[in-house]
Amino acid sequence: MRHVRKKQKQRDPQGAETVMTSKDVLSLYRRGKRDFRHIRVEEGADLAGANLQGASFLGATLRRVDLSGAFLTHVQLKGADLTGARLCGAVVNATDLIDATFAEGDLSKADFTGASMNRTICTNADMRFAHFGNANLNKAVLTGANLRGVSLSTTYLFDLDVSPLCDEGQLRHVSPSSVDSRTVIKSYRNPHLLQFMIDCGVPPLFATYMIDCARALNEPMLRSL
Repeated sequence: MRHVRKKQKQRDPQGAETVMTSKDVLSLYRRGKRDFRHIRVEEGADLAGANLQGASFLGATLRRVDLSGAFLTHVQLKGADLTGARLCGAVVNATDLIDATFAEGDLSKADFTGASMNRTICTNADMRFAHFGNANLNKAVLTGANLRGVSLSTTYLFDLDVSPLCDEGQLRHVSPSSVDSRTVIKSYRNPHLLQFMIDCGVPPLFATYMIDCARALNEPMLRSL
């Protein structure tokens, strides 16, 4: 009996499947596929306005992909590389963005309500008028990001340097947000931190006390904390 050898999928040197086009992704999604883990989408692919709700792009490479106006509710983007990607006006609700990279991307007017953004890298990203209602920004990196008009509402600002937010004079505080001691320790040198904390809903006396405590500790103690 003759045995027919199945053709193996082509893979790149990192073990990911062959680069997929936007048409490939949309076609597979319409046919019911939701697991796109570790795929590599061609750079600059056009997925603007696409409905990808419930899909998993865990560890995927989506560099400079256009997701403007896309529906990404309940999408898994943990560890994904979206460097330079466009998510302008995208709906990114209740989405796992832990360890994702949005460096130099366009996140303006995107809705991140309920998103988990632990350790998300947003260096030099355009985040103007983005909404972070009930979002978790634990250890997120906002260095160099354009944060004009950003909306904070029950946002969790834990263990990150909020100096970029402190320096932005056009934030929108819709409802009180949470600022923890580790964030104060990382941000206490910023001259606008006190006002930022008060705007977040921290009572002035508590905000002043937390900042004074951080200033009173020496550098070795701060590093150990």
